[in-house]
Amino acid sequence: MKNTGNKAPLFSIITVAYNDAVNLEKTIQNVLSQTCGDFEYVIVDGGSKDGSVDVIKKYEDRIDLWVSEKDKGICDAMNKGVLLAKGEYINFMNAGDSFYDARVLDNVREALLAEKVDILYGKVMKQSSEKSELHYESGGEMSPQSFFMSIPICHQAAFAKRSLFSTLGLFDEKFPVAFDYAWFARYYHATQSFKKFRFIDKIIANYLDGGNSFIKKNQTDRERLAIAKKYFSRYYLMLNYLKFPLESLKTLVLPWMVKHELLDRYREIRYKSKVKT
Repeated sequence: MKNTGNKAPLFSIITVAYNDAVNLEKTIQNVLSQTCGDFEYVIVDGGSKDGSVDVIKKYEDRIDLWVSEKDKGICDAMNKGVLLAKGEYINFMNAGDSFYDARVLDNVREALLAEKVDILYGKVMKQSSEKSELHYESGGEMSPQSFFMSIPICHQAAFAKRSLFSTLGLFDEKFPVAFDYAWFARYYHATQSFKKFRFIDKIIANYLDGGNSFIKKNQTDRERLAIAKKYFSRYYLMLNYLKFPLESLKTLVLPWMVKHELLDRYREIRYKSKVKT
Protein backbone atom coordinates (compact mmCIF):
# COMPACT_ATOMS: atom_id res chain seq x y z
CA MET A 1 0.00 0.00 0.00
CA LYS A 2 1.47 3.32 -1.04
CA ASN A 3 2.53 5.26 2.04
CA THR A 4 1.55 8.91 1.61
CA GLY A 5 2.31 10.32 5.06
CA ASN A 6 5.47 11.96 6.36
CA LYS A 7 5.84 9.42 9.17
CA ALA A 8 7.89 6.32 8.39
CA PRO A 9 5.69 3.22 8.16
CA LEU A 10 5.89 0.42 10.70
CA PHE A 11 6.64 -2.17 8.02
CA SER A 12 8.64 -2.35 4.82
CA ILE A 13 7.53 -5.36 2.79
CA ILE A 14 10.19 -6.21 0.21
CA THR A 15 9.64 -8.45 -2.80
CA VAL A 16 12.61 -9.69 -4.81
CA ALA A 17 12.00 -11.18 -8.26
CA TYR A 18 13.70 -12.26 -11.46
CA ASN A 19 11.97 -13.58 -14.60
CA ASP A 20 9.00 -14.89 -12.60
CA ALA A 21 6.14 -12.70 -13.78
CA VAL A 22 3.28 -15.08 -12.92
CA ASN A 23 4.40 -15.67 -9.33
CA LEU A 24 5.38 -12.02 -8.93
CA GLU A 25 1.84 -10.90 -9.71
CA LYS A 26 0.39 -13.40 -7.23
CA THR A 27 2.70 -12.08 -4.52
CA ILE A 28 1.92 -8.44 -5.34
CA GLN A 29 -1.82 -9.12 -5.13
CA ASN A 30 -1.35 -10.96 -1.85
CA VAL A 31 0.72 -8.18 -0.24
CA LEU A 32 -1.66 -5.47 -1.40
CA SER A 33 -4.62 -7.37 0.08
CA GLN A 34 -3.36 -6.77 3.65
CA THR A 35 -5.93 -4.95 5.77
CA CYS A 36 -3.19 -3.13 7.72
CA GLY A 37 -2.22 0.07 5.94
CA ASP A 38 0.89 0.85 8.00
CA PHE A 39 3.42 -0.44 5.47
CA GLU A 40 5.37 0.52 2.40
CA TYR A 41 5.89 -1.86 -0.50
CA VAL A 42 9.28 -2.15 -2.21
CA ILE A 43 10.00 -4.38 -5.21
CA VAL A 44 13.51 -5.23 -6.43
CA ASP A 45 13.54 -6.88 -9.85
CA GLY A 46 16.77 -8.27 -11.28
CA GLY A 47 16.29 -6.88 -14.79
CA SER A 48 13.66 -9.38 -15.90
CA LYS A 49 12.85 -9.86 -19.58
CA ASP A 50 9.66 -11.93 -19.18
CA GLY A 51 7.09 -9.20 -18.62
CA SER A 52 7.73 -8.78 -14.89
CA VAL A 53 8.24 -5.03 -15.30
CA ASP A 54 4.85 -4.75 -17.01
CA VAL A 55 3.31 -6.56 -14.04
CA ILE A 56 4.95 -4.10 -11.64
CA LYS A 57 3.74 -1.12 -13.68
CA LYS A 58 0.21 -2.53 -13.55
CA TYR A 59 0.22 -1.96 -9.77
CA GLU A 60 2.61 1.01 -9.74
CA ASP A 61 0.13 3.37 -8.10
CA ARG A 62 0.09 1.11 -5.02
CA ILE A 63 3.82 0.34 -4.88
CA ASP A 64 6.02 2.81 -2.99
CA LEU A 65 9.28 2.09 -4.77
CA TRP A 66 10.55 -0.35 -7.35
CA VAL A 67 13.72 -0.89 -9.34
CA SER A 68 14.57 -3.22 -12.19
CA GLU A 69 18.27 -3.69 -12.75
CA LYS A 70 20.84 -6.45 -12.92
CA ASP A 71 22.00 -7.86 -9.60
CA LYS A 72 24.31 -10.61 -8.36
CA GLY A 73 21.53 -12.87 -7.11
CA ILE A 74 18.85 -13.06 -4.44
CA CYS A 75 21.15 -12.06 -1.57
CA ASP A 76 22.34 -8.93 -3.38
CA ALA A 77 18.77 -8.08 -4.38
CA MET A 78 17.51 -8.40 -0.81
CA ASN A 79 20.34 -6.16 0.38
CA LYS A 80 19.25 -3.56 -2.18
CA GLY A 81 15.76 -3.78 -0.74
CA VAL A 82 17.05 -3.14 2.77
CA LEU A 83 18.89 -0.01 1.62
CA LEU A 84 15.75 1.29 -0.09
CA ALA A 85 13.43 0.59 2.86
CA LYS A 86 12.21 3.22 5.32
CA GLY A 87 9.98 1.16 7.64
CA GLU A 88 10.80 0.31 11.25
CA TYR A 89 10.58 -3.44 10.57
CA ILE A 90 11.49 -5.33 7.42
CA ASN A 91 9.86 -8.46 6.02
CA PHE A 92 10.80 -10.25 2.80
CA MET A 93 7.97 -11.71 0.76
CA ASN A 94 9.66 -12.68 -2.49
CA ALA A 95 8.04 -13.70 -5.78
CA GLY A 96 6.03 -16.86 -5.19
CA ASP A 97 5.74 -16.27 -1.44
CA SER A 98 2.59 -15.03 0.27
CA PHE A 99 1.12 -13.97 3.58
CA TYR A 100 -1.15 -16.59 5.11
CA ASP A 101 -4.18 -14.30 5.18
CA ALA A 102 -5.14 -10.64 4.86
CA ARG A 103 -4.80 -9.90 8.59
CA VAL A 104 -1.19 -10.98 9.10
CA LEU A 105 0.26 -7.47 9.33
CA ASP A 106 -2.55 -6.41 11.67
CA ASN A 107 -1.69 -9.31 13.97
CA VAL A 108 2.04 -8.52 13.87
CA ARG A 109 1.38 -4.82 14.44
CA GLU A 110 -0.71 -5.64 17.51
CA ALA A 111 2.09 -7.82 18.90
CA LEU A 112 4.72 -5.12 18.31
CA LEU A 113 2.60 -2.41 19.92
CA ALA A 114 2.41 -4.61 23.03
CA GLU A 115 6.18 -5.17 23.11
CA LYS A 116 8.85 -3.76 20.80
CA VAL A 117 11.47 -6.40 20.04
CA ASP A 118 14.37 -6.73 17.62
CA ILE A 119 13.06 -9.74 15.70
CA LEU A 120 9.51 -11.07 15.68
CA TYR A 121 8.71 -14.38 14.02
CA GLY A 122 5.81 -16.79 13.66
CA LYS A 123 4.76 -20.02 12.01
CA VAL A 124 4.42 -20.96 8.35
CA MET A 125 2.00 -23.11 6.38
CA LYS A 126 4.20 -25.38 4.31
CA GLN A 127 3.32 -26.95 0.98
CA SER A 128 5.17 -30.25 0.67
CA SER A 129 6.17 -29.64 -2.95
CA GLU A 130 5.07 -27.55 -5.91
CA LYS A 131 2.70 -30.25 -7.20
CA SER A 132 1.62 -31.55 -3.80
CA GLU A 133 -1.75 -30.93 -2.18
CA LEU A 134 -0.30 -31.60 1.27
CA HIS A 135 -0.11 -28.50 3.48
CA TYR A 136 1.03 -28.54 7.09
CA GLU A 137 1.76 -26.05 9.83
CA SER A 138 5.39 -25.65 10.87
CA GLY A 139 7.30 -23.61 13.39
CA GLY A 140 7.23 -22.76 17.04
CA GLU A 141 9.10 -20.90 19.73
CA MET A 142 12.75 -21.73 19.23
CA SER A 143 15.12 -22.95 21.91
CA PRO A 144 18.90 -22.47 21.92
CA GLN A 145 19.16 -26.10 20.81
CA SER A 146 16.86 -25.62 17.80
CA PHE A 147 18.59 -22.38 16.83
CA PHE A 148 22.11 -23.81 16.93
CA MET A 149 21.23 -27.16 15.35
CA SER A 150 18.69 -26.26 12.66
CA ILE A 151 17.17 -23.33 10.79
CA PRO A 152 14.09 -22.62 12.93
CA ILE A 153 13.04 -19.30 11.37
CA CYS A 154 11.83 -18.73 7.80
CA HIS A 155 12.60 -15.21 6.62
CA GLN A 156 9.08 -15.03 5.16
CA ALA A 157 7.73 -15.35 8.71
CA ALA A 158 10.17 -12.91 10.33
CA PHE A 159 10.14 -9.16 10.92
CA ALA A 160 13.50 -7.60 11.81
CA LYS A 161 14.22 -4.03 12.88
CA ARG A 162 15.66 -2.12 9.95
CA SER A 163 18.19 -0.45 12.26
CA LEU A 164 19.80 -3.85 12.90
CA PHE A 165 21.06 -3.92 9.32
CA SER A 166 22.99 -0.73 10.08
CA THR A 167 24.59 -2.11 13.23
CA LEU A 168 25.11 -5.72 12.11
CA GLY A 169 25.54 -5.22 8.38
CA LEU A 170 23.65 -6.60 5.39
CA PHE A 171 23.21 -10.23 4.34
CA ASP A 172 26.54 -11.97 3.71
CA GLU A 173 26.88 -13.01 0.07
CA LYS A 174 29.44 -15.64 1.11
CA PHE A 175 26.38 -17.69 2.09
CA PRO A 176 24.28 -17.65 -1.12
CA VAL A 177 21.63 -20.07 0.20
CA ALA A 178 21.64 -19.77 4.01
CA PHE A 179 22.34 -16.02 4.12
CA ASP A 180 19.23 -15.32 6.21
CA TYR A 181 20.24 -17.89 8.84
CA ALA A 182 23.78 -16.47 8.81
CA TRP A 183 22.35 -13.02 9.57
CA PHE A 184 20.29 -14.33 12.50
CA ALA A 185 23.43 -16.13 13.76
CA ARG A 186 25.39 -12.87 13.48
CA TYR A 187 22.69 -11.16 15.53
CA TYR A 188 23.01 -13.78 18.27
CA HIS A 189 26.81 -13.60 18.16
CA ALA A 190 26.66 -9.81 18.63
CA THR A 191 24.08 -9.82 21.44
CA GLN A 192 24.70 -13.25 23.05
CA SER A 193 21.00 -13.29 23.81
CA PHE A 194 17.61 -14.48 22.57
CA LYS A 195 15.72 -11.96 24.75
CA LYS A 196 14.85 -9.65 21.86
CA PHE A 197 13.49 -12.45 19.68
CA ARG A 198 9.74 -12.86 20.06
CA PHE A 199 7.56 -15.68 18.79
CA ILE A 200 3.86 -15.17 18.07
CA ASP A 201 1.68 -18.25 17.80
CA LYS A 202 0.19 -17.30 14.45
CA ILE A 203 0.77 -18.43 10.88
CA ILE A 204 2.56 -15.65 9.03
CA ALA A 205 3.33 -17.00 5.57
CA ASN A 206 2.79 -19.77 3.05
CA TYR A 207 6.05 -21.56 2.29
CA LEU A 208 7.06 -24.08 -0.39
CA ASP A 209 9.02 -26.87 1.32
CA GLY A 210 10.41 -27.95 -2.03
CA GLY A 211 12.01 -24.58 -2.65
CA ASN A 212 15.59 -23.38 -3.02
CA SER A 213 16.87 -24.60 0.35
CA PHE A 214 15.40 -28.05 -0.34
CA ILE A 215 16.80 -28.29 -3.87
CA LYS A 216 20.21 -27.12 -2.64
CA LYS A 217 20.11 -29.01 0.65
CA ASN A 218 23.72 -30.17 0.44
CA GLN A 219 24.92 -26.59 -0.05
CA THR A 220 22.63 -25.40 2.75
CA ASP A 221 24.12 -27.98 5.13
CA ARG A 222 27.67 -26.98 4.22
CA GLU A 223 26.85 -23.31 4.73
CA ARG A 224 25.25 -24.11 8.10
CA LEU A 225 28.48 -25.81 9.15
CA ALA A 226 30.50 -22.74 8.09
CA ILE A 227 28.08 -20.51 9.99
CA ALA A 228 28.45 -22.65 13.12
CA LYS A 229 32.22 -22.43 12.81
CA LYS A 230 32.08 -18.64 12.51
CA TYR A 231 29.50 -17.77 15.16
CA PHE A 232 28.80 -20.63 17.58
CA SER A 233 30.56 -22.11 20.60
CA ARG A 234 32.89 -25.08 20.25
CA TYR A 235 30.25 -27.28 21.84
CA TYR A 236 27.61 -26.54 19.21
CA LEU A 237 30.19 -26.57 16.44
CA MET A 238 31.11 -30.12 17.47
CA LEU A 239 27.44 -31.15 17.53
CA ASN A 240 26.95 -29.72 14.04
CA TYR A 241 29.96 -31.65 12.76
CA LEU A 242 28.49 -34.83 14.26
CA LYS A 243 25.13 -34.11 12.64
CA PHE A 244 26.56 -33.38 9.19
CA PRO A 245 26.88 -37.04 8.01
CA LEU A 246 23.20 -37.62 8.83
CA GLU A 247 22.19 -34.53 6.86
CA SER A 248 24.34 -35.72 3.94
CA LEU A 249 22.49 -39.05 4.03
CA LYS A 250 19.18 -37.17 3.90
CA THR A 251 20.43 -35.38 0.78
CA LEU A 252 20.80 -38.76 -0.91
CA VAL A 253 17.52 -40.21 0.37
CA LEU A 254 15.18 -37.26 -0.27
CA PRO A 255 15.28 -37.41 -4.12
CA TRP A 256 14.51 -41.14 -3.91
CA MET A 257 11.54 -40.43 -1.62
CA VAL A 258 10.25 -37.77 -4.02
CA LYS A 259 10.64 -40.09 -7.02
CA HIS A 260 8.66 -42.85 -5.32
CA GLU A 261 6.07 -40.43 -3.91
CA LEU A 262 6.98 -41.27 -0.32
CA LEU A 263 7.90 -37.82 0.95
CA ASP A 264 4.30 -36.62 1.22
CA ARG A 265 3.34 -39.79 3.08
CA TYR A 266 6.24 -39.35 5.50
CA ARG A 267 5.33 -35.72 6.17
CA GLU A 268 1.65 -36.59 6.54
CA ILE A 269 2.58 -38.99 9.35
CA ARG A 270 5.19 -36.71 10.94
CA TYR A 271 2.95 -33.62 10.94
CA LYS A 272 -0.30 -35.52 11.48
CA SER A 273 -1.77 -33.07 13.99
CA LYS A 274 -0.74 -30.07 11.90
CA VAL A 275 -1.94 -31.11 8.43
CA LYS A 276 -4.35 -28.64 6.86
CA THR A 277 -7.58 -30.37 5.90
